[in-house]
Amino acid sequence: MPILWQVDTIVWANAKASEKLLTVENGYEGKPQNVHTFKSSLEQEVSNLPTFLH
Repeated sequence: MPILWQVDTIVWANAKASEKLLTVENGYEGKPQNVHTFKSSLEQEVSNLPTFLH
């Protein structure tokens, strides 16, 4: 799934559920301007994904 950062799509995520484990692999197209804020936001979204999928 594409992930938007501000106005650009710079990363995509592949999520895979097996048994009770969710694995998320990210691929990057570019580099965000504020890497620290981006990584924090991405981690938060990944941690919310199981709730969204449930």
